[in-house]
Amino acid sequence: MSRLVFAILLFFTQSALCQDLYNIQYTDKNRTRYDCLLIDDGGMYLSIRMKFSEAGKAYLAELKYRSTAGLLQKAGGEEFLHFKTEAMYGSAIKFLSEDAYPGFVAPCFVWYPGKGQLGALNPLYTTTDYVNYTGKRKVELCEQIGMEDISKGRLKPFFPDGGYLYESLTKQASLSVKAVKALPALKNNPTLHFIMVVNNADPKIGASCTKDRENLERELKAVTSSIGINYRPYIITASDKNKFNRQALLAQVNAINPAPDDIVFFSYSGHGARWEEQEDPYPFMELWVTPPFNAAPAIGKETEVTLRMAALHSVALSEVWDMITKKGARLNIVLGDMCNTSIGTSSPVDLDNILDFGNALRAGTEITRRDPVKLRKLFIESSGSILSNAAKPSEKSAGNATAGGYYTASFVETLRRAGSYNNDPMTWEKIINQTIDQALAYRQTARPKEVQNGIRFMEIKE
Repeated sequence: MSRLVFAILLFFTQSALCQDLYNIQYTDKNRTRYDCLLIDDGGMYLSIRMKFSEAGKAYLAELKYRSTAGLLQKAGGEEFLHFKTEAMYGSAIKFLSEDAYPGFVAPCFVWYPGKGQLGALNPLYTTTDYVNYTGKRKVELCEQIGMEDISKGRLKPFFPDGGYLYESLTKQASLSVKAVKALPALKNNPTLHFIMVVNNADPKIGASCTKDRENLERELKAVTSSIGINYRPYIITASDKNKFNRQALLAQVNAINPAPDDIVFFSYSGHGARWEEQEDPYPFMELWVTPPFNAAPAIGKETEVTLRMAALHSVALSEVWDMITKKGARLNIVLGDMCNTSIGTSSPVDLDNILDFGNALRAGTEITRRDPVKLRKLFIESSGSILSNAAKPSEKSAGNATAGGYYTASFVETLRRAGSYNNDPMTWEKIINQTIDQALAYRQTARPKEVQNGIRFMEIKE
């Protein structure tokens, strides 16, 4: 694994959107037992509420851990990430119990991503040596707390005085399908047609593209289930060479026959490019794994063979948008997570290796309950079309194997926030704008630090 900047900001910002909780339990070298609740404060910090007893007296401390980007370090050939207490405002350590424990030293947590499953905090170690990380002890328990496991009895010991976060979590836990007032039946029985093209076979971006597919499929399935509409996926992957080409993609788009009240959602995750003199601000999708032409033409030159072969093996994102909008569905969404750099450069296909830009830790399960009223407003009561890409002309998109493309990850997280009980309603315009802004913020945590300004075109009636 190359030297990476660990985009931990991505994980903790996204956790703030979803309020993920972890239960951590461990025993230190003095045999003191610690019971911890890892929560988020929203924004730049993660916090851990820690219960322990010394000399028969119980203590409760709140520790602040800064969640800005940190660097994966190496010790003995293994890469690890450390979480250290740090506070910008106020104290990093605050005792919520009646008394503070004298001489208390906040633990440092050390995580080895190469040893465990990406997207989870295991295996997690703890130590009080912030310099050399000696005397590490593996935590005995590190598990995510699901919504079904939240109860006032479980949370109250960590929130003796209640508070907004406590009330918010317990309120969400009390919600269920039965507790939510039944929504009125839909006049029609709309279907969300989900077309996704995924370059999962590329050795450099395949893992990231696969994660995009997983994230989008999971979210759209949850959305359609919560609002009571049909879900119909059409997935084209590069691993199926018979479908990952211009002819098959256009045939699939042509085959979609949406009803007037349906939704068509198209997404592409892979390599993208543009011509040197192209006026269309949107890139074309490179529907190949191995280039069908010389991968290194003369710098600044688009050879006749390059032009002809690339045109035969690509489809413009705007071309797909035009085809879809003409089909007459009520709502059309076309998103591209790809570079928008000129193919007439010294590296027309291998434009970037997004796996070098970072490796983000993301929780696999969100506990935020979806609000079907908010989601129906977006998917049932809205009409029109959206066209957006992760990068504007001359810019690259980026992502990593764990989070997927920063643009797609940002869209999923923003949509999830928009449909949460805890947040105010959002419009499609705000969702797309926040997706672009969030992707830019994630991109600037990577190395090399570059910009990624998404573009959009919207004709939406909400």
